[in-house]
Amino acid sequence: MTGDIAPPLLRLERVGKTFGDTTVLRDIDLEIRRGEIVVVIGPSGSGKSTLLRLIAQLETIDRGAIRLDDELLGAEWRRGKLIRRTQRGIGRQRRRIGMVFQQFHLFGHLTALGNVTHAPRKVAGLRRDAAADLGRALLRRVGLEAHADAYPAQLSGGQQQRVAIARALAMRPDLLLCDEPTSALDPELVGEVLQVLRDLAAGGQTMLVVTHEMSFARRVASRILFLDNGVVVGDDAPEALFASDNPRIRRFLDTQDGHDAA
Repeated sequence: MTGDIAPPLLRLERVGKTFGDTTVLRDIDLEIRRGEIVVVIGPSGSGKSTLLRLIAQLETIDRGAIRLDDELLGAEWRRGKLIRRTQRGIGRQRRRIGMVFQQFHLFGHLTALGNVTHAPRKVAGLRRDAAADLGRALLRRVGLEAHADAYPAQLSGGQQQRVAIARALAMRPDLLLCDEPTSALDPELVGEVLQVLRDLAAGGQTMLVVTHEMSFARRVASRILFLDNGVVVGDDAPEALFASDNPRIRRFLDTQDGHDAA
């Protein structure tokens, strides 16, 4: 981390999102600096996944602004008017943000290596041999180099999710978003995925992680964000948030006993 000297990598300013008559996020302010691991917790329906999807530009914000290195995401000023960026412009910005979903979304007809190298080759124009070297290095990083030629159907759920993490890292993102990366896994497979995320955190990868794994949040997070009903109720270091006397936070944490798998 660079403390308070460098500007934040990511900044959300009064961000709001509404679906129909339902307001999902309300005036979200958030800053994330390089090297930080911010973990988002909260009850189901609190807006956690929507928050990540807005940052990844998979949904459009209704209010406020999101900036990456002070560049406005999804829109730009032209002749005094704020207009939506072109798909090419949005695509350029998306390359800087990797995302790991609850479901793995791997290409079933591609091997593990093929999945990891797909974007570097098709989007970044990397040569086949260079992409293969990168892909094998990333699979080695997540402990799956020996499975480079395996297809998703031949891999366990935990292995598939590790391939998905390697794929998300293939474009060398400044920010990695993880949306409940262990929720689709059998309990015995959760630990292997969380270990990969711990290793990435130790290596300095900036991450924003939505999870229900409280032990992971306590051990790995630089900060924990507690979201409830679309509002940030708490934003603090793990030890402070877990000791919070806020009744809403306490009530949620009391329901999480026995759900740690990190």
